[in-house]
Amino acid sequence: MITSILLTTDGSETSKRAIQYAIVLAKKFEAKISVVSVVNYSQMSPYSMAASFDGPIIESLTTAVQENLNFAQQIITDAQVPCDVYLEKGDPRIVIAEKMVASLKPDLLVMGKTGTNKISRIFLGSTARYVSENAQTNVLLVE
Repeated sequence: MITSILLTTDGSETSKRAIQYAIVLAKKFEAKISVVSVVNYSQMSPYSMAASFDGPIIESLTTAVQENLNFAQQIITDAQVPCDVYLEKGDPRIVIAEKMVASLKPDLLVMGKTGTNKISRIFLGSTARYVSENAQTNVLLVE
């Protein structure tokens, strides 16, 4: 039985499709959706040339993440599915697979198969791959 769904969003097309999958499943099982989006500080270099730029960069990243959350929340609430939203900071792989799964204990985690950050995927591996291999819950990857 699925009573709680953890949905991740990063604004990518696959994460937008994942929203729709989560809604269908939530309606079918009368489940609640918890939506998380992560401000990815790992995209920022610790050796940035001017520390004064970190504030505006962080603010810009946070604004984009909040917009992703607002978009997902609007679609979910329009579908009349209960939801909570979480804006987190850090490495999305760790935040999703470890922190959010441990704290929310979802029956299912739904996320897009590929996200917005192709460069980090080359060097670090995809967030979806890490989450699917390390999250202590069922994971649905949406193409």
